[in-house]
Amino acid sequence: MRRFLSFVIIFFMVFFINCATEQEAIQTSNILKEKCDAPIWNVGDYWRYRYSNMKEWQYTVERIEEDSYIVDDYYGSYKNCFDRKTLRLLAYIDHKGDKKAVSSPFYIDFPIHVGKKWKKMFTSPPSRGSSLDINYLNEYEVISHEDATVPAGTFKAFKIELKQTNYGGKFASGKAYYWYSPEIKSIIKIEYEDIPYWTGFRNYALIKFELKDKGLPTPELKLFPQKVDTTPKPQTPLPETPKISAPATPPPRTNFVTVSGTSANIRSGAGNEFSIVTIVKQGDKLTFLGEYGEWFNVRLENGQEGWINSRFVKE
Repeated sequence: MRRFLSFVIIFFMVFFINCATEQEAIQTSNILKEKCDAPIWNVGDYWRYRYSNMKEWQYTVERIEEDSYIVDDYYGSYKNCFDRKTLRLLAYIDHKGDKKAVSSPFYIDFPIHVGKKWKKMFTSPPSRGSSLDINYLNEYEVISHEDATVPAGTFKAFKIELKQTNYGGKFASGKAYYWYSPEIKSIIKIEYEDIPYWTGFRNYALIKFELKDKGLPTPELKLFPQKVDTTPKPQTPLPETPKISAPATPPPRTNFVTVSGTSANIRSGAGNEFSIVTIVKQGDKLTFLGEYGEWFNVRLENGQEGWINSRFVKE
């Protein structure tokens, strides 16, 4: 009888230990499925996005270097240099091949998983009327792994919260959220929570893409009505097969913006770190050529081209 009871006890002990081990293995497997490393982009991969104001742009991988991806922006005047390990925008590249460093807050500290946190301090050039650099503390947290819906479809994505604290002349902070999809190998949308803080920035989302290695087709594109305006605005469609060539100035459009401030700087690139090429005054009309973030690419009446911050103009 004692032998029988000992056998029963041993049997149940082994049974529960095996069950616990199996359950732990399943939980570990589920956790591993929700982790991901940095993606590998391929030449020809492209992602097309649309801002909340219905304007669009497209990134196409042009070439791959040792530590970076060189990406063509179809409507931009510059190519973009992205870090291969974090997908952070490092620099703009002009038609001469010269790089201008930039400080983009949106990047990913791979590998990521829900609950991961990291932080980084950024420094940007002085703002108008100041001689001091501005420091920003960016704090990141992966808060969920969820279904994210954009015009291009619904995809599993990591939702990342960005809290930015501005240590400039006026202490302030703001939050933004962005969704990274391992399937799409890119950020698929960005939303800003504190709009007054993120002046000049707009929400955007993925509307079309193509990945060369996976052969993923883009779902049927959901079209949105274009913004109605009394001024004719002929659209220059993006090619289905993106061009891979040296950046060129987009064709003129009959779309104008007017300088609303007393005066404003026209810079050689989309950022305060670029040199001032000229100054415009209130009431001047500028031909709109394209945009990058909060910056408008414009042409003056004398034919000169440059970039102006969108907060100094009205449409």
